[in-house]
Amino acid sequence: MHSLPAGGSGTVLTTTLASGSVTSVTQALVRDLQPYFGGTMRVLNAIEDRSGAQVQASFSAQLGGVPVIGLLAVAEEGTWAHAVVIFDESRALAESLNRLMRVARADGEGASTASPEALTRTTVPDGSVNIDLAPGWVIRRADKGAMDIQGQAPGSGMSLGAVSTVPFTSADPAEALVIMAQQAGRAQL
Repeated sequence: MHSLPAGGSGTVLTTTLASGSVTSVTQALVRDLQPYFGGTMRVLNAIEDRSGAQVQASFSAQLGGVPVIGLLAVAEEGTWAHAVVIFDESRALAESLNRLMRVARADGEGASTASPEALTRTTVPDGSVNIDLAPGWVIRRADKGAMDIQGQAPGSGMSLGAVSTVPFTSADPAEALVIMAQQAGRAQL
């Protein structure tokens, strides 16, 4: 994730990811943001558009013990998904939201013209799965399709391929996203 200069209170984070579906990218984004917020991030509500090309969600969290609220959006563009996360202290977001959205929008205008970094197809040592890795990312551990990968930046890494059952009775992807976010908030990362 890249932090954009917000010009005041609040934070704007952006990233571009390889897309499978915006729902799966959003679920992964929420899971990956949990450590940033010390495991306190809770999705309050989420919605996916009818075409399945965009997801938007609101959330609450704590950052350094300070309550924050925010919005996240993921939009698919071809084989890539662009994500933006906007948040501020709970008491300040009403005043900073328009400014933060202008910062995110200005960055997004350049996103469609910039080419994402080339990915390198890598096969895990046991041959069970292939993964396309960004420059500087390596496989640290792999077994039967699950793996841990790590990037160059301190703290950058993730585990992929672990099975997680999400019991829900609705076919509504927004409800599934909320349940996944709640489970991720309870999980030990």
